[in-house]
Amino acid sequence: MGINGATKQMSTLSERVLEALREKPNQKADALAKFLGAERSQINKLLYGPLRGQVVQNSTYQWSLSSASKSQDGSEDDANGFANTTLAKLCRYYLACLGYDESGVSAFQESKWDLDYVELSKLPATSNDLTHNEDARKLLQKKNKEQGRFELFLGYPVRIKEIQSSKSGWKGRVVEPILLFPIEAEPDGQLVIDLEFPIINQSAFKDLAKVSKDQVMNELALLEQELGIGIEGERPEIDEIAMRLQAIRGGWPWVDDIAPDASLDASGPLSEIRKSGIYNRCVVMLGERSPFTKGLETELRLLARLPKESYANTALGAWIDGREVKVSTEAQQSLIEVLPMNTEQRQAVITALTNQNTVITGPPGTGKSQVVTNLLMNAAWSDKKVLFASKNNKAVDVVETRVNALGSRPMLLRVGSKNYQSRLAELVMGLLSASSTPTEQADFEQ
Repeated sequence: MGINGATKQMSTLSERVLEALREKPNQKADALAKFLGAERSQINKLLYGPLRGQVVQNSTYQWSLSSASKSQDGSEDDANGFANTTLAKLCRYYLACLGYDESGVSAFQESKWDLDYVELSKLPATSNDLTHNEDARKLLQKKNKEQGRFELFLGYPVRIKEIQSSKSGWKGRVVEPILLFPIEAEPDGQLVIDLEFPIINQSAFKDLAKVSKDQVMNELALLEQELGIGIEGERPEIDEIAMRLQAIRGGWPWVDDIAPDASLDASGPLSEIRKSGIYNRCVVMLGERSPFTKGLETELRLLARLPKESYANTALGAWIDGREVKVSTEAQQSLIEVLPMNTEQRQAVITALTNQNTVITGPPGTGKSQVVTNLLMNAAWSDKKVLFASKNNKAVDVVETRVNALGSRPMLLRVGSKNYQSRLAELVMGLLSASSTPTEQADFEQ
């Protein structure tokens, strides 16, 4: 097909897209593609290209005609989605603190030694596309040698930034991905890209946003909302996030148009680029960003968006508001002591079972894990649901081992990282298919 024929066909498809949105507004690109019998990449190319100005998109990636729908972005520009609550203010304070500490992910563009990034010729289409990529596996080996120092990320698009040493005057360039997706190595050797929650790289964002340090996290939350990150519903694809990012942040120094289906390295190696700006490139990169910080940021933003009525009657609500919660006067007379306790430990368990908030402290070796074990067993005996959590995995493992060793079936179900998920599935299936024996029934009644 000649150029004129292809142009005419694209023009016809453009008219069909507009007609489809006229008949049914608020459609996503994949829905339009299925309806019109086209590829999603073709539809996105039209929506972000020739049809731009005739269509608008909201933060859930739904398209409508600009003449028939008011863009949702206009109402979101002045709001970051945070509630006007004491909890939200506290979360925003902690987010601002994180903004000072987080350095982001970047790597030198050139090096005398091995680079900390590798280029990809095309954007991964699925979470498993890197499994057989030898260059990515070499970075994984380097990550493993450093014993927890590095994390592995997929980055797209990529910014080239000039830097200069204030001490020596040395000049050079760094590679900074704009969007980051963590990469994990499965036990079976597969490299899996976590596409569920994209990370906006603060190394690039702080400079591009041009705001003070204490405003970085607020601006970051606003951009995440505009990109639909963390919003309930269907997860947007990498290509759509990147194309929308360029559309809503057109003032950033874009050198390339975002073209996810193009050959990403066609214009030569990334290491040879000399002009600063944002490029339509994709890399796998080593970074020192802590996964704990990522999780903390996510949870703080979610908490900051909660309406007060959703947590007002919980222990968190009482603690945030400084309310004195009336203590139950009906102290539990008899406790199940699966592990021996002294008077102070016994009182700690009773207090925890009757008060809304209880703090139990003590130096190592004073029996805190014994208190927790007895507390969990007594809560279960009283038909209470319990979530036992700790920033220390070892502490959780110790308590789980102690509690589950007390009977023939587990009382606690261990959750957490992917390493525990297969074991959790086995335990749940075992519990659902099990039935108690007469001996177990007698032991329970005793």
